[in-house]
Amino acid sequence: MKIKRRAKSKSAPAHLRAAAQESWSQVQAALAVQDLAAAERALRETLKRQAEHWPARQTLMRLLAETGRADEARVVAEESLALRPSDAALAHEIGMLLVTQGAFASAFTAFEVVARQLPHNADAQNNLGGCLREMERNDDAARYFAKALKLDPAHPHARFNMAQSLMEAGRRSEAVAALLELLKLNPEHADALRLLALWDRSAVAPEHRSALERLAARPEGVDDAAMRAGFGLAALLEAEGDYGAAFAALSRANARMRASYTYDVADDVAQHAALMAATPSLDGDPQSGVDDATPIFILGMPRSGTSLVEQILASHSHVAGGGERNDLRRVVLGGWDARGWRFPDGMQTLSNADVTRMAQEYLQRLREVASPQQARRITDKMPANYLFIGLIRRMLPNARIIHCVRDPRDVALSIFKTWFSGELPYAYDLAELGRYFAAYERLMAHWKALAPEAIYRVRYETLVAQPEAEIRQLLDFCGLPFEQACVDFHRSKRVVRTASLAQVRQPIYGGAVARWKRYGDEALRPFTEALGASDSLLDV
Repeated sequence: MKIKRRAKSKSAPAHLRAAAQESWSQVQAALAVQDLAAAERALRETLKRQAEHWPARQTLMRLLAETGRADEARVVAEESLALRPSDAALAHEIGMLLVTQGAFASAFTAFEVVARQLPHNADAQNNLGGCLREMERNDDAARYFAKALKLDPAHPHARFNMAQSLMEAGRRSEAVAALLELLKLNPEHADALRLLALWDRSAVAPEHRSALERLAARPEGVDDAAMRAGFGLAALLEAEGDYGAAFAALSRANARMRASYTYDVADDVAQHAALMAATPSLDGDPQSGVDDATPIFILGMPRSGTSLVEQILASHSHVAGGGERNDLRRVVLGGWDARGWRFPDGMQTLSNADVTRMAQEYLQRLREVASPQQARRITDKMPANYLFIGLIRRMLPNARIIHCVRDPRDVALSIFKTWFSGELPYAYDLAELGRYFAAYERLMAHWKALAPEAIYRVRYETLVAQPEAEIRQLLDFCGLPFEQACVDFHRSKRVVRTASLAQVRQPIYGGAVARWKRYGDEALRPFTEALGASDSLLDV
């Protein structure tokens, strides 16, 4: 979005500008050698001498945000907006920075400035809707997307965002209608075609299928549209029972995705081993952390049933669903970055004050979902939080931890069938996925050995076979009374933003158990050979 800057305000006196420039030179020198502490000191000195030194303001905001100090970054952002309350370009830059840090409420405030200054700008309305969608206020988000489309009916993102927002809110027919309208404007919109195939195959017309086949058949290589279309085509072929063709389409789509980035699974395997070495015990200081039982962590591998378990718990009157949240990762890794450490180095040197600060910052972020008056418990179902169980036990010793387990072959197949918008680099090669899965199982066995009573294991296949009995035990572990609404979770109107958003709108059924058998042992052989022995494999 190109926005013209307003005229500059009155500048600082010449001697202060010269002093600020000297401090700014010190900033650049410190950043060149990655001395973040010195850079921060010089940045603050620069702004003391020249409050409207905008490169320094932007650099300080980024430094604070990237080192996990989002609250401090927000303070600098608010100060900047106060200095230039009508500067749409500045507000846009601040809003985009805050979005990258997950500070969507503050980003919304920044984008409101843009919308006030540029009332006919469709991008501003789309950005406002995007923030509200991230805050799971999907009905409000849809209204902003509608405003964007009124200003620009052919807006490249607003109609697609509208469709996603509606589907996440359970408004399936409206979401499909939005996709179909988008495909009238852009018949080869690969993501719209992919989601149409996933959400409502009956709505896939011959011209949609032809577009999927045409896009997916492009020459091999890195091709984003071909990759996404391949996932959609595979969904159609699977629904028709042509599993061989479906797997071939998946293999091509995954290969395209894997070719688009650099990754070595050995790095992740080493990190898992380092975590075990860095945490030989969970016997921490009883004064460490925060005595708060609000969080319920639902974790494990993606596609292992985490969304189902969250939907069950979030249907309880005392529970608010937080969804897949990056808060814990941002707090933890930001704390490491601020010290110049590489996670998990330095785990044993964390002081009680360090651990308590991280816990308080995490809880503050989590409570943006709901206040204590609204919910006794709040779920956080980021699967990869299993990496941080050792820290969770120190930060929040009374938090509940639920580990979701499913037959690895079904997990692998489901992952291989899914295009993930976030960072999941191990997902697009079955052999790499097998090696990662084995490392994950070793780490979970380590955590379980250290804290056997603190981690509750939910087996997907058992939950599907005996839902009420399993749900009663799950609620008991969480210290919650049984409520029938948890069994009838599919009737919940809450927003769901994961790859399982369609499945959790349906009652529990066994159709996803042993689905890997439809594709056969040979298809998954690279995964099972890399995985090796696993006590999660079922003989079904």
